[in-house]
Amino acid sequence: MSKNEIDEIHDLKERVDCRSVLEAAGFTFYPEESSRHVWKYSRKHGVQGHQIVIVNHQGKGWFSPLEVGKRGDVFSLVQYLNPGLNFGQVRIELRPLAGIAPRLPAGERESSEQPVQDLLLRWNARSKPAPGSAAWKYLATARKVPEDVIERAVSLGILAEGPYGTMWAAHLNKGIVGGWEMRGEKMKSAFCRGGTKSLLQFSWGDTARCTRLAVTEAAIDAFSLAALEGRRVDTIYASTGGGMAPHTIQALQGLCMGLNVVVATDANAPGDRYANMIQPWCRKNYERLRPVGYDDWNDCLRAER
Repeated sequence: MSKNEIDEIHDLKERVDCRSVLEAAGFTFYPEESSRHVWKYSRKHGVQGHQIVIVNHQGKGWFSPLEVGKRGDVFSLVQYLNPGLNFGQVRIELRPLAGIAPRLPAGERESSEQPVQDLLLRWNARSKPAPGSAAWKYLATARKVPEDVIERAVSLGILAEGPYGTMWAAHLNKGIVGGWEMRGEKMKSAFCRGGTKSLLQFSWGDTARCTRLAVTEAAIDAFSLAALEGRRVDTIYASTGGGMAPHTIQALQGLCMGLNVVVATDANAPGDRYANMIQPWCRKNYERLRPVGYDDWNDCLRAER
């Protein structure tokens, strides 16, 4: 390879953003599942599948959460999207994109995330659910979550009383509240504005001693499955908050490496897609657990009670 060719490779690696490559390839950006330094892109692939690519390192790096070992720089990204291209052909593909900034939606070039201290102030300003409070009544009455489950979640510091009787369920990032799921009688499932989606984690025992991970799509489903399974002390019940954000993927990949994994997502096509995404990360036992006769675990719990 000549010096000019080597110089061009270095120049293209420096001047071409992985996000611009994905946009040119027809990928869609998901701002609600992206963060300040990590961006999620997806496109349809095959009959029912999707390709998901996460971009990091200020647009210079990428990885696929669905395929172990698929990661690298902008050159390997083009080869991932176009199998069979050699370095010379990749250079031809990249030349028109040199210096082209990604077309992020208005307001997304600067992060929509709030500083951690601002989120903590919002969280700490809310009271904790207590017997008779609106959020407690919503969980215990409308959702039939047993009171000892609610008490345990409050004691773990992952439940707060939102406005208008909503339940706030915290996602922790390195032990710090980074965002929260919101749900109530008058509010469909949502995630707090400016927060970072990671994982809600509920357990009856010491998480350091747990050997099993059960993954659900919502906090209420995590609480419901914890009740239905009889207060197992060996299990971490985790909620993704209905999406696979970059911090969610990172947290799940770490947990899946060391625990037996039960994917207890909803009994529908999206739930199956989540299960297919998680399975390659598992290094121990893997099980797909579907609610029988119902779409989700809270439906099962309400039917039982």
